[in-house]
Amino acid sequence: MKIFCVTWAPFSRRMDEIAAELKAERWDYCLLFKMKVLAPFRYLIMAFRTLIELFKRKPDVIIAQNPPVFLPITCWVYCLLAGCTLIVDHHCIWSEKTIRYPLLSRVIRGLEGFIVKRAELNTSPHDVWTEKLIELSHKKAKVITVIDYVEELPMKKVSRERFCRTDYLVVYPGGTGPYERPDVAIEAVKELEGVTLVITGKREFLKRVLPHESDRIVFSGFLPDEEYFGLL
Repeated sequence: MKIFCVTWAPFSRRMDEIAAELKAERWDYCLLFKMKVLAPFRYLIMAFRTLIELFKRKPDVIIAQNPPVFLPITCWVYCLLAGCTLIVDHHCIWSEKTIRYPLLSRVIRGLEGFIVKRAELNTSPHDVWTEKLIELSHKKAKVITVIDYVEELPMKKVSRERFCRTDYLVVYPGGTGPYERPDVAIEAVKELEGVTLVITGKREFLKRVLPHESDRIVFSGFLPDEEYFGLL
């Protein structure tokens, strides 16, 4: 059986792990990454290029990552034509985590519900997304949780003094999703003596909490993998 794992991203560690576990072929395809203004044209070109790749490789099973939802939809079209199986790995629910415009969010949510019901199997990294995917399909889809597993982390020793001089250090991976609340972590640390909170991630995405920056509330910016894992 030929399994093909595909993403529309520069890289995907999660999909790398899945492919390694299943001894599957891997393909990441990315065009004009983060150029939002060109998104309609970009996704159209990527869809055609992906169909060409699928017809060339002729997989029996496709594991496609959402987001963006247009990738699993493209793979579903191929599956209809070629009679193969589609599994969708939902890194997150795109319509909830990153789409900020209400009308666009509703459209994307509709497309996600469409593909969740038509995939042979859906996977997500934790139970919260799993439950929401089941809701999206009106309980008509098969969804399971597949937790990320990392056997070995690339890391190097990181000096704590670069970030804090207190007895304890807490790391909060910065994010902008509705379920990610760095403000709650900040308020908690303010009540604790001898604790420094380091919030990682690009500062441009954390503007709403940047005013809290202090000696014990540190915004590190985006860290390379080795430094990030070393800090943890």
